[in-house]
Amino acid sequence: MRAYGTPAEPILFQRANAVQSWYDLHSDRDEGGRMRHVIVDGSSDGVNGGAWRLENCTFRNNGIGTSGNAIVTGSQYLGNGTGNSAAGNLSSPTNPNSFVGNTVGVNSADNAANIWWGSPTGPTTSRNPGGRGDSLLSQLTPFTPFLTAAPSYADTPPEVKLLRPSFQMDPGSKVTLRWTSTDDVGIVSHTILFSPVGNVSSSFQTVATLPATQQTYEWTVPAIGFQVAGQNAFIKVVAKDTTGKQVSMSGKSSSRLTTLPARCNLP
Repeated sequence: MRAYGTPAEPILFQRANAVQSWYDLHSDRDEGGRMRHVIVDGSSDGVNGGAWRLENCTFRNNGIGTSGNAIVTGSQYLGNGTGNSAAGNLSSPTNPNSFVGNTVGVNSADNAANIWWGSPTGPTTSRNPGGRGDSLLSQLTPFTPFLTAAPSYADTPPEVKLLRPSFQMDPGSKVTLRWTSTDDVGIVSHTILFSPVGNVSSSFQTVATLPATQQTYEWTVPAIGFQVAGQNAFIKVVAKDTTGKQVSMSGKSSSRLTTLPARCNLP
């Protein structure tokens, strides 16, 4: 699933019946879905399932806002029963999330650092004496550092879209990557990253860092070799603005590979 709104016109998922919650937005696929500038309101289970990428969204008045293997940035959790129920990466230093007025802020997560908890004292948890913000129930979820002032959501991160260059390319061949990017205050740079083994942050390597005005790049397709785990490779373009906020758009760049030399399938 892909749902891309804008700051001025966000996409709204809400109740059809004012007295009955709707269920959820669910993905069973490992790759999950991606939503940007979306409001999820009045559901019972919010967004859950696969590896969602959720950017600049608002989760409000839900039984559960998010749950599962999601990466969440620049989003607000407001008045939910539980903001984030389980798993997921909620830490985004350059585009932070906020939890305000939820019965439970975070039940558990893989990482809950760099969050505004609705109070400069941080989350309410036994691991943070004196914390008066939304609650964090897990005794294992990292939550430091936390924000001591509410972030501004008036300045939104850049918008970047990687255009599909080709379906399949051989190692050593050249392909021209093209993308578009916009921002409300101005973009300062683009960075191209490549991962031979899945859409995992730690596996990406920098291919090139480019000026804001450049939106094409001739890339030599690498020979990524035998992939035991059968992971797809990914190419990613990151746009950074003058305030330090950044966003990326990635594309699957290889199918499951079992032979050498290997081909790369580009989205």
